[in-house]
Amino acid sequence: MYLVIDEKEKQQIEEVFTLTGGELADKPLRYAWIAKDAKTWAYNREKGVGFWVDEPTYEIRRSWARYYYDGVPEYVEREFSRKGGDYITIVEDESFCPMPRKIRARGREWVKVARYGSSGETECPAKQADEEGDDHEWAHKLIGDDGLCKLCEEPPGSHSFIYIGDGWGEVVYKAKGS
Repeated sequence: MYLVIDEKEKQQIEEVFTLTGGELADKPLRYAWIAKDAKTWAYNREKGVGFWVDEPTYEIRRSWARYYYDGVPEYVEREFSRKGGDYITIVEDESFCPMPRKIRARGREWVKVARYGSSGETECPAKQADEEGDDHEWAHKLIGDDGLCKLCEEPPGSHSFIYIGDGWGEVVYKAKGS
């Protein structure tokens, strides 16, 4: 069992992040948060002294990434291709909780290497059809049963902006050891 993807939200995210070529995966990514490789303070009561001990890496929480794709954002592809390695990019709203520094997914450990924020808005693709006065068949397909555009939630002839919120970003992870 896995988290169900909201198709309307997925379409909005594809437009806002210019991922309209089918980059986003069809199913969510199951991952586990990895605790930092840190030292923990311990106290020996018998000797009355405190000391640092190495903590092993361990999973602290399992979660889902509803929207992700293999690779990195197209606009930074050149930068990452020089570095080499395997990458995944998770598209997530981090308004209330940032993505973790390390995750375990697909049987591998991944380390966050970059985050690219977004204003969370873009012009609805049907707005251009409105401005040109053209009757585009594809624009009609965007109209839902309620008579509003599925992307910008405006009536035909009044298409405006798609707004998903300003906390969204593309978080790039690199597979450890790749």
